[in-house]
Amino acid sequence: MAIKKLFATPIWSEKINFKEIQKDKLIKDILSNYKKDKYRNKWDSFDQNGTPSITHLSYRDDCNTNFINIDYKKYGLQKAIGKKIKKFIKTLPLKGDIKYEWGVSTYHVTTKNQFMSSHHHLPTDFTSVFFIKYNKKIHAPLTLYAPYGDIGLYIGMIRPALFNNANLDYLKGHEDIYPEEGEYVIFPSHILHSVKALNKTNEPRITISANIKIDSVNKNYYK
Repeated sequence: MAIKKLFATPIWSEKINFKEIQKDKLIKDILSNYKKDKYRNKWDSFDQNGTPSITHLSYRDDCNTNFINIDYKKYGLQKAIGKKIKKFIKTLPLKGDIKYEWGVSTYHVTTKNQFMSSHHHLPTDFTSVFFIKYNKKIHAPLTLYAPYGDIGLYIGMIRPALFNNANLDYLKGHEDIYPEEGEYVIFPSHILHSVKALNKTNEPRITISANIKIDSVNKNYYK
């Protein structure tokens, strides 16, 4: 009898063709905002140690006239992400005519010693990250946390032989994802995730996040 994994967390990813977007122009405008204030952060969360995020992002601050308004449609990114989301939706085991809506939530910049604490994107159904400027050799990974907590720490204490000798997914408390530059990653919104202070350089790590909501009751959610 084959082993069947229960409660598996689906992660979907595919590269966005940089020829479809104005990559250099978009990065230039984002970095222009970053240079004005590397700690731009109207959103804030606190990790388990009570430490506030040290980062630069546009969430909840899009109307701030001190910064360039990033119009993702103008750079071609809205269309490019929309195509990927449409492709992803078709992979979901949902019945009938699937209706959904989506929207870019923020861009995010970190350099050395900067980080974003763990958070989720509820009440949306899926969230996503586009790695527009990223080098996995020098930049921090996307860290995803197990929805059942870091049970591995407990198992490691009471059953060290099992924990140290078995490569079992259910014992992992988190997973570090090192994508390729240009990769677009989608995962369930309830999964806690963070960007740790692991950048090895002041070369900016830039990502863009978008949220997806299936058959939303509130049709003006992203308006």
